[in-house]
Amino acid sequence: MIGATTEWGLDYLFGLVEADESFRAFSAHTWAEEKVALTDFLANVAKRRAQFPGMHVHHYAAYERTHLLSLAARHGVGEDQIDQMLRENVLVNPYPLGGEIEAQRMFDSITDRNRYDYLSTLRLRNWMLVLARMPGIHSAGTATEADVDPVKPSPVREALLDLATVTAGTTHTPRSADQTAASCAAAAIDYHRREQKSFWWGHYFRLEDPIERWQDTRDVLVVEHADVERDWFRDGQQRVERRHLWLRGRLAPGSSSTPGDQAGPHLLYEYPGPFTNPDTAEGARTHRCVKVREVTEGGDIVVEETLQKVVACYSHRPSALAPAAQPRPMQQKPAIDEWADAIVDARPGWPRDPMVDILRRIPPCTRIGDLAPESSDGQTADAVIATLRDLDDSYQDVQGPPGTGTTYLGSAHDTE
Repeated sequence: MIGATTEWGLDYLFGLVEADESFRAFSAHTWAEEKVALTDFLANVAKRRAQFPGMHVHHYAAYERTHLLSLAARHGVGEDQIDQMLRENVLVNPYPLGGEIEAQRMFDSITDRNRYDYLSTLRLRNWMLVLARMPGIHSAGTATEADVDPVKPSPVREALLDLATVTAGTTHTPRSADQTAASCAAAAIDYHRREQKSFWWGHYFRLEDPIERWQDTRDVLVVEHADVERDWFRDGQQRVERRHLWLRGRLAPGSSSTPGDQAGPHLLYEYPGPFTNPDTAEGARTHRCVKVREVTEGGDIVVEETLQKVVACYSHRPSALAPAAQPRPMQQKPAIDEWADAIVDARPGWPRDPMVDILRRIPPCTRIGDLAPESSDGQTADAVIATLRDLDDSYQDVQGPPGTGTTYLGSAHDTE
C-alpha cells in the first residue's frame, strides 16, 4: 500500500503486511527519502522472494502497481526488478476477482488505516486461496519470462545524475539550470527503453484488467461487432493461413490507425480464447499482432490475422483491438549515448552543442556574436536564412504559420 500527498505528489508511506499480520512501514518526508523508501521496499521484496520463490504480493486495485511504476521512473531505480515482478506475475490484484471489500476504518492515524487495508487484502487473498482449491476454479499461473537481456547500470547516466544532484538545502531546493540539464541528459539515455517498458506494462495490464478500466486508452477499439470479410485462406505462395476481419465498435478519443504492411496493433480475445500465449497468466486474454488493411471513413477497421502454428482454424471473434508497440529506436539510441558521453567527458565544463545549449537555456550563438536583425524592408526570410547560415554549434527557433514552428540545429560546418 502506498500513500501520497496531494500538495507535493510525494509518496510518503510504503507498507506491507506479512502472512502473520505483522505490519512494516517505509516512510518518506523528502524526495531523497522517497527514493530510499522505494529502494528498501524493493530490497525487502527481493529478499523474501529469494526465501520463497513462489511468493506473491497482493494489492487491492491498480493504485499500488501504478505508483510503483511511476516512482521507479521518477528516481531511475528498481525498474528492472518491477519489470521482472510483472512478467512473473508476482503482483496479484484480487480486485477483478474478489469484488469490493466492505470494511470499517478501525484507526485514526494514516499508518493504522493503511495497516487495516493491508489486512483486508491479506484476508481476501486467504479467502481466494480457499476458493482456488475448489474444483473448476483456475488459479493464477506464472508467465514465461520474456527473452530480454538484463540491463546493466550505465556509468554515464550515473555520472550525469551526480551532476544533477542537489547536495545542500531543504527538500524543495530547486535545481540550477545546469543541474536540470544534466538530469534531462540522464533521462535521455534510457528514454527508449523506458518507453518500451511502459508500453508492455500497459499491454499486459490490458490482458488482465476489465475492459472498462482501459477502454479510453488511445488507439483502443472496443469491438462491438466483428464480421469475417474473408475467411481463412492462402493466396499464391503464402504458407500461412490468414483471414480478414471487419471490426466495428467504440474507438478511444485521439486514436489514429493507418493501413500498413507491417504487423501493428494487437487483437485481443477473451479467456480462454482460440489459442494460448506462453507469456500470459492463466485466465488472461490472449493476444495476436495483426496488420491494418483499411480504415473506413466511419471508423471501422479491417485487419488481417494470420494463423499460429499448430493452431486449427477458428471462428472466434475478438473483444478489442489494442495499441501497437513503438518502433525500435535503431540508430537513435547509440547517437544519444555518444552525445551523453561528450557531456561527461567535458566536465567540469560543457561541450559546444546546440542541444546542450537548449537544455542549459543558453541563448542562440552565431559566429558574429548576435542574431541577424529583421531587414528594414521587411525581408524576414533573408534575416532568418542569414542567421541559420551563421550558427556556431547552436540553434535557432523559427516560428511560422500554426503547426510549422521548428528548431534548427546548426554548426560552423553547415553551409546551407
